[in-house]
Amino acid sequence: MHARGLRVTLNLHPADGVHPHESAYHEMATALELPAAAGAPIPFRITDRRFAEHYFALLHHPLEEQGVDFWWVDWQQGEHSEIAGVDPLLWLNHLHFADARRRGQRPLLFSRWGGLGNHRYPIGFSGDTYGGWATLASMPHFTATAANVGFGWWSHDIGGHFGAVDPELFTRWIQFGVLSPCVRLHAGKHVLAERRPWAFPPPALDAIRTAFELRYALVPYLYTMARHTHERGVALCRPMYYAYPEHASAYHARGQYQLGDDLLAAPIAEPADARTGLVTKDVWLPPGTWYRFDTGEALVGPRWVRISADLATILLFARAGAIVPTARPALHLADVPHDWLDIRVFPGGDGAFRLYEDDGLSEAYLRGEYEWTAFTCTADGSGRRVLRIEPVEGRCPALPATRAYRVTFVGVDRPAQVVDERGAPLSWDFDSATRSMQVTLPARRKDEAVAVAVQWPAETSEAALASARAAGMPPFAHVIAYTASNEARRQLARLILVPPYGPDQEPRSCDADIRWRDLHQTSVTELRQRVPAFQAEIMLTAPFTLVPPPQPQQWEVEVRFAAGDERVTTTIKGPVVNPPIQRWRLRYAGQARWSVVQADAAARLTITEPYEVQLDPHQSSAAEASATIELAEATSIWFDTWTTGGLSLGIDEKVLEGGEPRPALAGLTRQWEVLRFGPVMLSAGKHTITARLSAPEAAPWVFGVLLVDDAGAPLVRCTQVVDEPDTY
Repeated sequence: MHARGLRVTLNLHPADGVHPHESAYHEMATALELPAAAGAPIPFRITDRRFAEHYFALLHHPLEEQGVDFWWVDWQQGEHSEIAGVDPLLWLNHLHFADARRRGQRPLLFSRWGGLGNHRYPIGFSGDTYGGWATLASMPHFTATAANVGFGWWSHDIGGHFGAVDPELFTRWIQFGVLSPCVRLHAGKHVLAERRPWAFPPPALDAIRTAFELRYALVPYLYTMARHTHERGVALCRPMYYAYPEHASAYHARGQYQLGDDLLAAPIAEPADARTGLVTKDVWLPPGTWYRFDTGEALVGPRWVRISADLATILLFARAGAIVPTARPALHLADVPHDWLDIRVFPGGDGAFRLYEDDGLSEAYLRGEYEWTAFTCTADGSGRRVLRIEPVEGRCPALPATRAYRVTFVGVDRPAQVVDERGAPLSWDFDSATRSMQVTLPARRKDEAVAVAVQWPAETSEAALASARAAGMPPFAHVIAYTASNEARRQLARLILVPPYGPDQEPRSCDADIRWRDLHQTSVTELRQRVPAFQAEIMLTAPFTLVPPPQPQQWEVEVRFAAGDERVTTTIKGPVVNPPIQRWRLRYAGQARWSVVQADAAARLTITEPYEVQLDPHQSSAAEASATIELAEATSIWFDTWTTGGLSLGIDEKVLEGGEPRPALAGLTRQWEVLRFGPVMLSAGKHTITARLSAPEAAPWVFGVLLVDDAGAPLVRCTQVVDEPDTY
C-alpha cells in the first residue's frame, strides 16, 4: 500500500474492551494481572494509567509496525469515565495524538465529536449519515459554522454512510467534498451503499474525475490556508459573516462559505430539472468583483445571483485581486509536484499571497524547516500589471531548490506586450473563450526573484470587467427553508426578493406580489403581501408557524414580479413537515392492551424526518401496529415501508401485496431496504392502516411507513386521527 502512495488507517471501537478471540488478549490480561483463563472481556479503562500504557504498547504498536499509519477512533459510548468530569473521548484523542509523536511523524487521527476543545487533536468525522439530498444540503452550513467553536477540520462520509445514491447525487457529494477540509469516501458495507467513483457511469464519472483534479490543483492554496489555521485559529471553511458581518445576507447564505482567505465555495446540493438537465444555484456575492474559477466570468457584489449549472459545474469564486497558486494534477497527494506551480491572477486591485511549504509529514516545521514564497501583483493605472515572485524565505531540505511556473491571468483581454523582469519579451498564449492569458517560465532557483510584466492597451475598472460579458438578470426569489427543529420553531422560512439587474450590473426598480399558502391537514390558509418599487434585496419571514406531530404540513409561496414590461412568476414549495405516519397504536404479541407511540417533537433533529418506530425484541418476537387517517377527498396513495424484520401491511383489513424495492424513501435514503406498495385509491373518509411485524435475528428492531402521492412526494392532504383512546 505504501509503495502505491497510499496510507493505512484502521477503525477502532475501543469501548468494547479486549475479548478472548483477539490475539493480544492473553498478553494484555497478563500485563494487567487479570485471570485470562476466565475468558471474560477485559474492560476498557482509559483513565487507568496501566491500562492506557498497555492499550498502546500491546494493542496498537504491533499493528503500526505492520503498516498502520494512523487510527480512526469510532467512539459512541458517551461522555462518562471512571474519573468524574473526564470525557473518555477527549482523553483518548489526547493520548492517541501524543502517542503518534513517538514515531517522529506529525500526529494524525480521525475521531468523532469529543466536545468543546477537542478540535486540537483529531480530524473530526460527522458520523453515520444518510446519503440523500437533504443531508448533502446541510453539509455546507454544518461544516462552515463548526468554525464558530474552533472545529475546522471536519470530514464527512462523502455520499453518506447509509443508502443508495444515484450518479447525480454522488457527483454533487464529491464536488462538495473536494471543497471541504478533508475528502473521505466511506459507507456501510451494504449492497445499496456504492461509493466507488469508477462504479458510476459517464458523465458522472467524468465530472467526478474533474472534481478530484480540482482538489489536487488547489493543494498549494489549501496547505497554505492550513498553516494560517495553525497560526490564527481561523478555520479553512468559515461562514460568510466572518468577513462581512455588516451584511444581513451573509447570515442567510447557508449554502456557501469562504474557502480560505480568497475563495468562495457554493456547492450545488439540489437535483437538476429533469427536462433541461440543469440546476439553478443562488449565490450571495460579497462586496467587490468575484470571478468564477471555471469560466473567468466576473460578477459584482454585494448581491444575490442565480446561476444555471450542468453536472460538471463546480461553483468556486475568487475575489478580485486574488493570487491563487495551483498544482499540476496528480494521482496521489504525495505525487503533487513542488517544482512546478500555476499562479492564477485575478484582475482587480493590488494583490498578494504568501505560499507555505514543508515536508508534509514530519514535525520538522516546528524546528523551522519550512519555506514561504511571496507573490505580488501591482498595477500602475496605465494598463500595466506586474506579477513578482520574491526569493524564497526559509529552507526545507525536503523541497527542491528550483521551480518552474505557469502564470495565468484570468478574465482579461489580449495584452499588447509581455516581458520579464529584465524587459525581455516572453512568449504567451491567449484563450478568447475563457479570456485568460498564460505565460510559462522555465525552472530557475527559488532564491532568485522572477517578474512578469503585462501591458494592456488601457486599465479596465473592475465594474467594466464584470459587465463586459454579463447580460441582465431577471428578478428572482431565494427561499431559505428551516428544517432543523430548533430553527423551525422560530420560523419556517425566509424569502429574499432580488431585483432585476441590467447589463451594467445595476439594479432596476421592481414590484412584487406575494401569496403564501399553508397546506395544513385538509385546509389551506392564504396570506398576501405586496412590496412596491424595490431596488435592493428585501427579506421576508414566512407568516406561518410550525404544527406539532402527527399532522402533516407544507407551505408554498408564489411571487409575481413586475419590472417595466417584464413579468416573472415563480412558485416555491417548502418541504413536507411531519410526513405521515407520525403516530401508531402498538401492541406486542400476547398483550391485550394497546399503547401509543409518536414522534417526539422536542427530541427530533429535523421536522421533515419520517417517523421510525423503535421496538423492543425482549417484549416479544412479534407485534402489530395500526394508524387511522382521514381524507377530505378520494386520493391515490402509495405506501413506502422499511423495517429490519418482517412486515405485512394492510389497509382497511385488506393485505397489500407485491411491494416493489426502492433505492430511497421519497428522496430520503435509508439504511434498510424500502418497499413501495400501491397505488391504492382511497375514498374520502377514515381509513385504518395495519402493520404486522416480526423481529429480526439481531437488534435493532425498527419499522416505519410513509404515505406518498403519485408524484413521489410525502402526502400532505390528510389528517391523522388522534381522538381514539391511547390504550384499550
